[in-house]
Amino acid sequence: MKILSIHLKNLNSLKGVYHINFETSPLKDSGLFLITGNTGAGKSTILDAITLALFGLVPRFEDMNIGKKENQILTHGCQDCFAEIEFESLQIVYRASWSLRKTRTGSFADSKRELAQLSPDRKSSKILATKKKAVDKLIEQLLGGLDFKRFTRSVLLAQGEFAQFLKGTKDRSTILERITNSDRYSKISIAAFERHKEAQLELEKLKEQNANIQLLSPEEKALLVEQLQSVQQQYSTQEEVLTSQQEQLQIMLKLEGLQQEKKELSVQLAAILEKQEVAQPYFEQLALHSKAIEFKPALEELEQIQKQLKTALQEIQELEASTSTTKTQLQTLNVEKEQLTQQYKTAKEAYAAFEQVYDKVVKLDAQIETEEKIAQSLAKDLSALAESAAVKNKLIQVAGQEKKELLKTQIATTKWLEAHQFYAPLVGSDTIFEVKNQYKELQKHQENLNATHKKQLSTQHKIKEQAILAQKLQLNLDKNSAILAKEQQAYAAFCKEYHLDPSLTHEEHLTYIQEQSSNMGQLLEELTKVEEERKKHQELLGQLITIDEDIESKQTELENLDKLFLDQELQLINIRNQEAYYELVYQGLLEKNNLSALRGQLEEGAECPLCYSTQQPFRNLKIDINYALKKADQDRTKAKTSREKLEQKYLDIISTQRLIFSNIQDLQKSKTVVLNNLTNIEEKIRSIIEQKQLYVAPFIHQKNALKVQIEDTATGVKKLLELERTLQKIHQKIQNSQKDDENINIQIRQNDLYLKDFKQQKEEQTLEIAHYQQTIEAVQKTVKKQLLSYHIQEDLPKAIDLLEQYRNSYAEQIEQQQQQAAQLEHLNLKLNNTQEQITDIQEKEQRKKEAATALQTALKQLQTSRDDLFSGSSIHEAKEGKIAQLDELSRVVETNKQQVQELEQVQATNLGILSEKQKQQTQFQLLLDKKRPALLQAIQQIGLDDLEQLKTSILDPTIAQRIAQQQQDLTQQHNLTSEQQALNAQQYETIVKTLSLPLEDKEQTQQACEQLQVQLKELLVQIGSITEKLRYQTLQEEKNKTLLDQISHYKKEVDRWAALKEIIGSKDGKKFRVFAQSITLTKLIQLANKHLRYFINGRYYLEKRFADYQDKRPNNILEIDIVDTFQANNKRPLNTLSGGESFLASLALALGLSDLAGGQATIESLFIDEGFGTLDADTLQVAIRALQTLESKGKTIGIISHIEQLKQNISTQIHVVKKGGGFSQLKVTEV
Repeated sequence: MKILSIHLKNLNSLKGVYHINFETSPLKDSGLFLITGNTGAGKSTILDAITLALFGLVPRFEDMNIGKKENQILTHGCQDCFAEIEFESLQIVYRASWSLRKTRTGSFADSKRELAQLSPDRKSSKILATKKKAVDKLIEQLLGGLDFKRFTRSVLLAQGEFAQFLKGTKDRSTILERITNSDRYSKISIAAFERHKEAQLELEKLKEQNANIQLLSPEEKALLVEQLQSVQQQYSTQEEVLTSQQEQLQIMLKLEGLQQEKKELSVQLAAILEKQEVAQPYFEQLALHSKAIEFKPALEELEQIQKQLKTALQEIQELEASTSTTKTQLQTLNVEKEQLTQQYKTAKEAYAAFEQVYDKVVKLDAQIETEEKIAQSLAKDLSALAESAAVKNKLIQVAGQEKKELLKTQIATTKWLEAHQFYAPLVGSDTIFEVKNQYKELQKHQENLNATHKKQLSTQHKIKEQAILAQKLQLNLDKNSAILAKEQQAYAAFCKEYHLDPSLTHEEHLTYIQEQSSNMGQLLEELTKVEEERKKHQELLGQLITIDEDIESKQTELENLDKLFLDQELQLINIRNQEAYYELVYQGLLEKNNLSALRGQLEEGAECPLCYSTQQPFRNLKIDINYALKKADQDRTKAKTSREKLEQKYLDIISTQRLIFSNIQDLQKSKTVVLNNLTNIEEKIRSIIEQKQLYVAPFIHQKNALKVQIEDTATGVKKLLELERTLQKIHQKIQNSQKDDENINIQIRQNDLYLKDFKQQKEEQTLEIAHYQQTIEAVQKTVKKQLLSYHIQEDLPKAIDLLEQYRNSYAEQIEQQQQQAAQLEHLNLKLNNTQEQITDIQEKEQRKKEAATALQTALKQLQTSRDDLFSGSSIHEAKEGKIAQLDELSRVVETNKQQVQELEQVQATNLGILSEKQKQQTQFQLLLDKKRPALLQAIQQIGLDDLEQLKTSILDPTIAQRIAQQQQDLTQQHNLTSEQQALNAQQYETIVKTLSLPLEDKEQTQQACEQLQVQLKELLVQIGSITEKLRYQTLQEEKNKTLLDQISHYKKEVDRWAALKEIIGSKDGKKFRVFAQSITLTKLIQLANKHLRYFINGRYYLEKRFADYQDKRPNNILEIDIVDTFQANNKRPLNTLSGGESFLASLALALGLSDLAGGQATIESLFIDEGFGTLDADTLQVAIRALQTLESKGKTIGIISHIEQLKQNISTQIHVVKKGGGFSQLKVTEV
């Protein structure tokens, strides 16, 4: 990959557009060029442009993310920027570009990327990608697989960092990790260490859980099973006895209930008879009501006619009084009408005379108003002119005063500028910017000096620590040796205590203990199975009790439903009788209603076809029974609805009875299934005991005996496991002590090496401190000399603030002087203009006064003429008053006419209504005289003397209904009670035959049932307890097996991670990192030697110092020796090289890293941005010759430096020149 051109705009301090073309002279003719300029001018911005165009990233940003650093890339005050390069890869030219711009709101839009392939003549291009990910992928392919980090290591040589690596002043591993970006090896080493630690902790946790498990012995488990079978047998026997006793008790309770019911029915029947006797008078009143109800419509009709007659008489009296009043009002209104007509005629004649004067006065008023407006306008103009003249005079006074003050200020400003003329060079120059840069450089040197002081103090502290550590390590070694001897003695004592052969190995002892533990664990598992089956058996016994209780509950519920069924049946009989009664009443009224039409067809003296009577007293009687018929129909419908609801409820009870009976059958089936399951479990327990030959028969039926055996067996297993753990702990302690002994010896050797290294670092740091102090003194002298030229003796940074203050003050005074001159000129013009305006105002004022005098004379003449015609203030108000007077008289006359018409209409209406009401009165009187005698004749036939008795005999419908309902209810209750008495006697005779015990023994039977229930509950508790113990044993066995499997798995996991940890794992990640870096360094030295051979004609080559990784400190395997072929391949440390030779070695390593990072890619463009500032003149010549050697190999090399000697030796140069204001510009020159 070769860079052909760089094109950039507004990047960092480089404001504007710049183009660097490596295909044109002078860059084309020279492969070695210099990028030079002052510190902070923007030399490194050229490298930023290359990486921005290719990858959209900047190497100087540590996080390589420019998304939050746009302001550090875009030149201050600019709106957009871009970077573009053209490069050649595999003889094809490509163009990569990157751009960024601000939006209207001032924020940054997303950056844009583009990659294009150029034609051979460079006149056309083909865009390959515009999306960032696609561009990155294609760039990496074109660069031979180089990503951003590998590209920067390949193109930007790390010569300075390798120089630091060769000095060995710090941990070489850390420096090499930073150079090669190999931190992943540290992460792998730390991960291996942590994974082993996590697996070890998890294994210990599982072992602790397993030690807490307690299991029963097989004998204890068998004993529990035997106990369970015995208790279950007792439960079955007593349950059968309880069932028989409960059946007899139920029969006794039923007979007692029937006897009690018989007594209650006798009392109930007597109460019903008493109620019928008390209600007899009301029943007789109801019978009279039934006869009189037929005449209710005729009575209501007669009462309605009387009411209408009374109303008609009242209305006739009111109409007669109203007619008389209206007649009087009409006479009064006619008199008023004549008077008003005469008044209106007189007023109209007076108004005609006023209209002749009105027109003349209106004209004169208009002339006067116009003249007055003109006079007012003239007065306002005169007042305004006077005010304006006063304002202008005041302005002249103020402007004159301002002019005097301004002249004083202008003189003072001129004197200040003359007195501070020596600050003039600060304005418009880069002096302050250069002083700031020097101050920053001074701060940097001071920081380096302070840092080196801190490092030296730290190194001294480390030397003391290492000395103390050496003493501690020796003490630890002695202590650990004593501990090791003690642990070995403890192991011998352990073998003696547990009768173990001391000659056998730890593994053989462990195998024997594990076999014993396994056998006992199997026994514990079988006992737990028996305990689990016992728990199941107890659970089934509990289910059996629950089923029996459910059956008993359902039977009780069924008995309650039987009682409810009988009650509903009685209510249904009553409601059906009530419905039949209402149906009968309705049909009777319906027949009577049909006969009403036939009654009118009878003739007096003719024989009735129904009763054969020749006298027809009701022939002309018309009775309307529609109301009674409608009421009877409503009662009939209501009774039918109640009957239907009761029938539905009756059916629901029957359905519920069937459902409960079905539930009882299902419960009986479930009980059979539970009994079968109990038998199966008992058989299974016996089978387990027989198959596994468990010795639990003697105590399986003893309470908690099986559980005790299981616990004893579990205790035995636990003791064996504890023995195993104790053996492992003793063995582990011996191994740890041996390993600690070895580690302490290694630490002592490492401590000696570290102590030597720290002393060497202290000497180097002393030299660095002296160098920084000399540099700081030189910079301080230069800055002090500059500040004295501006009469400033203060120290930095206060001096910089004073420089900026003086520069700003001088610039402000110059600007103020210019503003004062402009203000003075403006004031002179303002004074002249104001004086001219005052003269013009005075002339206008004189003309206005003359016009006002003439106008006043004309106004007086017009006012005299107007007063002669009309002396009032407003002629218009006088006219409006007269018009209003005429309108009011006209309105009053019209109102009078309207009132007369309205009263005449009311009078005519009242006379018509009065005539109609008188006719209605006559009709109502005739109808009343006709209907009253007929109704009286009819009611006398049923035993009533007058209409008042008829009203009294007719009851309120609600009361009549209540009496009828009471009569029907009492009758039905009497019949129902009699039927229940017969049913009670029948049931008693049937049930008493099924009783096998005397009824008097009920109390004894009940007590026996209660005692049996208590015994059954106690047996169930025993069954449940034994079953639970067996179930818990099974769970513990399963849990123990699971934990043992997990422990076995984690043992393998710990061993696997322990092996990996031993090879590469360490807490700080250094073990694997140093090992991997040793391999990388070997390859790096091979590549570096190829370049070093060209630099010094094959005299020297680098060789990695051999070191044993297990026995030497890690830093040793990263040390390099230089081999001198001119002195019989003599090896010596790199610190024996001269300055020039050391530079060449670091440069060769940097080139080797470039080749290593580049891989298969061919990199033809290289840049060096560090390492030349500390070289002396001779070493610098050696470096230049080495770089010229690279140039001869076809490489294009750019050196970024401000060293003067490089400018003299490298002719092709790119100058970055400061322009002021923080900006710079690029210039390509050839010296």
